[in-house]
Amino acid sequence: TYLKSDITYLKSDIIYLKSHIIYLKSDIICLKSDITYLKSDITDLKSDITYLKSDITYLESDIICLKSDIICLKSHITYLKSHITYLKSHITYLKSHITYL
Repeated sequence: TYLKSDITYLKSDIIYLKSHIIYLKSDIICLKSDITYLKSDITDLKSDITYLKSDITYLESDIICLKSDIICLKSHITYLKSHITYLKSHITYLKSHITYL
């Protein structure tokens, strides 16, 4: 009877072991899938970083252009002020001539 009982326990243990082997195989499959998704996520992240670096480069370029535009605008304002002063001078000159006449 001990032998029969031991054999029954052994059969039960074998079934239990087979069940765990199935779970382990399933876990391995899931782990492989997770690794694949992780690799894909890493690739996407690298791509995002590349695009971000490109965007930063464009932004830096835009800032440089904006600074240049501001300098040009200041120059044009100075030029306009000079012309206004020149026009005022001519108006004064014309008034003087009108008064003289």
